[in-house]
Amino acid sequence: MTWEWLRLHCAMTSASRGMSAVSLLTDSTSYSRTSSYSSNTTNNYEDEINAKRFFLGSASEREIPTGKTSLLGAIFVVTNAAMGAGMLSFPYAFYLAGSWYWGISVEVGMIPIIIISLLILAYCSELKQAVTCEETLGLMLGPAAKIITEILVLLYCFGTCVAFLTIMGDQIEDVTFAFKYHNESVSEQWWANRKFLVPIVAILLIYPWLYLRKIGILSYTSFLGILSCVYICLVIVVNYFVTEGNIKCNAPKYYHSTDCSRSWTSFFNSIPFVCFAFQCHVSSIPVYSGLKKRSVGRFFLVIVAAVFLCTLLYSLTGSFGLITFSKKGLCINSDIMRNYCPTDIPVSVARGMLFLCLITSYPILAFCGRVSLDGFVYRLASCCCKRDHYSWAPSWLTAQSIVTFANIQVWMFGSLVLAVFVKEIKEVVSPLGSLAAVFIFVLPGLCLLKLSLQFHFNGKIKNVIGMIFSLSIISFGVFIFADDLIYNIMEEAGVF
Repeated sequence: MTWEWLRLHCAMTSASRGMSAVSLLTDSTSYSRTSSYSSNTTNNYEDEINAKRFFLGSASEREIPTGKTSLLGAIFVVTNAAMGAGMLSFPYAFYLAGSWYWGISVEVGMIPIIIISLLILAYCSELKQAVTCEETLGLMLGPAAKIITEILVLLYCFGTCVAFLTIMGDQIEDVTFAFKYHNESVSEQWWANRKFLVPIVAILLIYPWLYLRKIGILSYTSFLGILSCVYICLVIVVNYFVTEGNIKCNAPKYYHSTDCSRSWTSFFNSIPFVCFAFQCHVSSIPVYSGLKKRSVGRFFLVIVAAVFLCTLLYSLTGSFGLITFSKKGLCINSDIMRNYCPTDIPVSVARGMLFLCLITSYPILAFCGRVSLDGFVYRLASCCCKRDHYSWAPSWLTAQSIVTFANIQVWMFGSLVLAVFVKEIKEVVSPLGSLAAVFIFVLPGLCLLKLSLQFHFNGKIKNVIGMIFSLSIISFGVFIFADDLIYNIMEEAGVF
C-alpha cells in the first residue's frame, strides 16, 4: 500500500459518512484545467487558488496522486467512501419499505441509476479535465453551480458529523445501560447522562485532533471503516440464528414492526436512507482522476465492483436485522446496534470498532469543513477588498489562526449541540439522505441535460434519450428531496 494511495484513501474515507474529499484534495491543478471557460474566468480561478493557498497554508496544498491508483485500490476507495454510518439504518429503511424483499427491491431499482450517475460525473470530469466535484459542476453548469455545490457539500459534511456524534451517543448510552445489571443506581447518576458524556468524550477524544494541519496520520486507521462494516454485518447475520432472548428494544412505539404497512409515504421515506448509504458521488471524481490508465470504461468496472460489495453488505444487514426482531414482534431502531443486548460480547466488540472508526473519521470531515469555511471567508475578503491579491494577503497572515480557530469552534460545538438533542439517528440520516438524492439524481441529471441540449452525442435519438432520462432522474431527485423535507416538517409539527 503506497503512501500516494493512502493519501487518496484518507481523503475518501469519510465521504460515505458524508465527507467531501473535494476540499481536501483541491490544489492548483484543479483550477488550471478550465479550458472551456473564458480567459477572464480562468485567470480569476488561478488568482483565487493562489491567494487561497497562501491563506490556508498546508491545508490546501495537498496534491492529488494522479494516475497511480490501481483498479483494485480504486474499488476499495469507492467502497470505503460509500460504506459507513448509513449501513446501521438499513434494517429501519427496510422496515419503512414494508419488508426485507421490498427493501431489496428499492436497492435493486436504484442501483442502475446510481451507476449511470457516477458514469455521467466521470465522463464530465474527463470532458472538462476536472478533478473535483465542485470544479466539474462549475465547468459544466457555471460558477453559480460550483458555489451551490460547495454549500451542499459543506452542509452534508456538517450533518454527517452530527450523525457521528449521535451514533457515539447511542453506543455510550448502551454502555451505561450495561452497568445497570451490576448497579441499578448508575442510571440515576448525573455523570451517566448522555447529554454529559457525549460532550466529554467528544472534547477529550476528538477535539484535539481538529487542530492538525496535516491529517495523513489518520489514514493509517481509515481501513477500520470497511472492517467494522463487515464485522457488524457478520454479527447481525449470526445473531439471527443465536439471538433467542438476547434482544433489547429502544425504538419508539409508533415504529413497532408488527404494523409493517406499505403506504406510499413510508415506502418513499425509505429511499433517503438508501441514498445516504450509497452516496459516494462527491468523492468519485477525485478517485477517477487518480485512476491508473484512466478511462470511463475502467471506472465502470470500479463502480460495478464497489456497488456490488455495498449492496451485498447492505442487503444482508437490512434483511437479517429486520427479520431478527420483526419475527418476534419487536421494534426496529434506526440504529440497529441499539436493538442488541449491551452485554453481548461480539456486539460490544462491534461497538468498540464503530466507536474508534467514528473518532478517527470525524476530524477528517471537520478538516474539510474548515477548508470550505476558510474558502468562504476568503471569498468574502476578496469581494470586500479592492486591492490586489497579494497586497492584502500578508494582513491575513496574522488573522489566519484566528479565523481557523473560530471555524473549528463553530464546527465542533455546533455539531455537539445538535447531537446532544437528537433523539434518534434517523432524524439526521433522513435529511442527509435528501441531500444525497441531490448528489445522486439532480446534479448528474443537470450535467447530462446540458450535454444533450448541446447535442454533444452523435445522433439525434441519443440526445433525445439523454434529455428524457436526465429530466426523469432530476424530477425523481427533486421529488425525493421535497417528499422527505415535507414529511420531516409535518412529523416535527405532530401531524404524524
